[in-house]
Amino acid sequence: MLITQTKDILKTIATEMLGEDNTIVTEDLANLQDIGNELITQANVDTYVKKLVDKIGKVVFKNRLLNSTAPSLLVDSWEYGAILQKVRMKLIPAEENSAVNLVDGQSYDQNVFHQPTVTATFYSKEITFEVPISYTTEQLKSSFNSESELNGFYNLLETTVQNSLTVKTDALIMRTINYRIGKTFTSGLESQKVNLLAGYNAVSGKSLTVSNCFQDEGFLKYAIAEIKNYQDRLKLPSSIFNDKKEEAFTPVQNQKLVLLSDFKNTVDTHLIPVVQNSENLTLTSETVPYWQGSGSNFNFEDTSKIDVTLDTPKETAKVGGVIGILFDDEALKVGNLTQYVTTNYNAKGDFYTNYYKELSGFFVDLAENFIVFYVG
Repeated sequence: MLITQTKDILKTIATEMLGEDNTIVTEDLANLQDIGNELITQANVDTYVKKLVDKIGKVVFKNRLLNSTAPSLLVDSWEYGAILQKVRMKLIPAEENSAVNLVDGQSYDQNVFHQPTVTATFYSKEITFEVPISYTTEQLKSSFNSESELNGFYNLLETTVQNSLTVKTDALIMRTINYRIGKTFTSGLESQKVNLLAGYNAVSGKSLTVSNCFQDEGFLKYAIAEIKNYQDRLKLPSSIFNDKKEEAFTPVQNQKLVLLSDFKNTVDTHLIPVVQNSENLTLTSETVPYWQGSGSNFNFEDTSKIDVTLDTPKETAKVGGVIGILFDDEALKVGNLTQYVTTNYNAKGDFYTNYYKELSGFFVDLAENFIVFYVG
């Protein structure tokens, strides 16, 4: 074990803290902290005979369970059958009420059959992947001091596998969202694409840009008001907020609002604390730090961007400045999520391999309400 005398550095620190002028000087911090080595080196021997290898006194496993951070799109699963069938019915048109305008001698036919207009959509695609990992027992016993330490290592492996599954499932959920954003810009209606920056500049007479609009209090208030307006608009039947132009409405309890963290945190920290009646500015939403990726340093240009290919190689969507989406909870679903494990023992190598498998369906309904808020 390498033991370093700290007399000199402590003397320097005392001079900086207690000296006459408290002058800050260059401190030599080499060998003061231990940043670790991946293998035991010559420094890991005793200080007496310098031949005995230091014994490991404690084993610490970095064993943290990763919680899902993707928007909540998961729905129930089913054990039998493969296809999801979604049935919807069009609103029934009104007819004249004859009871208030009866005519003598007129026949009123009540035996007319009124067939409901019903459509069914079938979802039959699923995706799957697996995460393999191999375990040994006898070969590992020499590396630990007790059975509890060995079990701790196995628990670390299991947690890491679960974290890997969480990361991959979250990524696929976000790709479902990005697909829907992309479809909105390639085949959606103009009423589904809300440019908050252009709208604010038009009503205010200002010329804000993407780079400075988040610092403008007026823009933040306008953006919140517009989002709230659309939450109210979705509650009424309309055919202008979905790609299929279907009559649809979304009650408040069925609405999902997902905002980019950059925007949501700016509102919460820059605007709400300085405005009276700030509860009117609160947006109840889930947040994401980025839609597709962080880039090298979480620049807004990167976090607010998607770049995706959709149903054909020619159908692409490159969209920037996306700060939020508002949609019906039936518009996007992750269903029939099934996770299971199969195990194989290799007798020659004396190891087990577990295959952690996942099967799920990611459903997008273009006939349900979906709105994208962006700045550009």
